[in-house]
Amino acid sequence: MTSEDGPLAGLRASFDMAERFAREVSEFRSNVPVPAYNQLRYAGYHLLKALDDRGRVVDEAQVEKAVGHCERAMYDAAEAGLIQVVRELDLFRLEYRSIRVSEVVPTYSEMLVRARRAQALVVEGRNRRGSVEQHVQRYMEAFRILAEDLELLNASRDDLNAVRTRRIVETRRFWTRLAVIAAVPIVLALLF
Repeated sequence: MTSEDGPLAGLRASFDMAERFAREVSEFRSNVPVPAYNQLRYAGYHLLKALDDRGRVVDEAQVEKAVGHCERAMYDAAEAGLIQVVRELDLFRLEYRSIRVSEVVPTYSEMLVRARRAQALVVEGRNRRGSVEQHVQRYMEAFRILAEDLELLNASRDDLNAVRTRRIVETRRFWTRLAVIAAVPIVLALLF
């Protein structure tokens, strides 16, 4: 049996995927995947318990526990990233609710639909158990797409702020004109 086929092969694949997802999410926002990193630490603990001083596996049950922690780390990183990006998209939506974002970002409505679907995906993942890798892959795909959406929206802030400022100026002008129009008859009445 080669080392690729041994009891550590599955652990290595799970660990690598979990670490990659945790790193990707932490590059998005540094505070997001702390639980994932903790799970990877637990995996290391169980791996050490599984090996003897020469590096041979002496307790496969410990290897299985380590794999379980790696799977949990994958899930934690992917879910945390997805929840964070959805939260930031929602904050963006609230910040710019007074203007039509779709005038600047034509795909804005589709972005909001994707964010709602991502929320449903998290709920579905919590309620239905299946292959961890399948759930995590779906979460990470949704995370990556929404992170790109958020990047585009953030890049559009200057244009959106200009639209908002223009609307504020237009509103002030309207009320100023209305006040002048309302004041003219009063002033004329007082003068004559």
